[in-house]
Amino acid sequence: MASKPKDIADTAVLDRPNPGPIADNSPVLMVGLGRGQTGKSVFARWAIDRARNADRPVVAADGDKSNATLTSYYKDASRPRSADDSDVHAWITDLLEKIASDQVSVALDLGGGDRTLEEYAREFPIVEFCEAHSIRLLIAYFIAPNVDSLAPIATLENSGVFKPTNTIAVLNEGLVPYGMAPDRAFESVRGHPVFLKVLDHAQLVIMPKLSCMPTLEQNRASFFDSFAQSVGPMNAFMTRHWVKQMEAAFAPVQGWLP
Repeated sequence: MASKPKDIADTAVLDRPNPGPIADNSPVLMVGLGRGQTGKSVFARWAIDRARNADRPVVAADGDKSNATLTSYYKDASRPRSADDSDVHAWITDLLEKIASDQVSVALDLGGGDRTLEEYAREFPIVEFCEAHSIRLLIAYFIAPNVDSLAPIATLENSGVFKPTNTIAVLNEGLVPYGMAPDRAFESVRGHPVFLKVLDHAQLVIMPKLSCMPTLEQNRASFFDSFAQSVGPMNAFMTRHWVKQMEAAFAPVQGWLP
């Protein structure tokens, strides 16, 4: 029987394996995985802003070799010394040691389809390390409304390197074309064997759409600091509404987040 997520009233117990007796205030290693342009960086920014807004320290770890999104938002973002695999692996080791020694959470953002963490995990038992040091490992698969976005997820699932751990499967409605209903857009994905296999052990989350996201990104606006007052009252209102929607969407896994 799995434990209830923290601070969620009247939420049913999640139907998934219990990752172990880890304290609710233990640090989190949160990793978004999947193809590029599926919402991984947006999710990382929201989780970082959300935690920091509540005075919970989170390291923004930018491992995207081609598009350093987190670095452009956070001056204190951590980056590997170079894109060389040896430097990236050393950087990941440093991050893990920082989590264990400083008890600080890390939001790790990698490039689309990047297999660095998978390769690292084959050599270093990340899951076992996290369990030994009371670190909550959260893997978030990001899925677009097309079956092609399931390809890297299938590879990761078949590798088994991140099992068992807290896993969420995120369908990003922000990628649904205008004029198309989300249910119709994700119909082929929802019926795909890879997706169904993921749902055997993952929590499904529907990530809401924020129409003014391009404006926020252009202004490098935070989701929480005065709700992006620099982007105008309508966009600020839309952002506030989206933040509330995100809280509701991720409520079932609230206790897994940093």
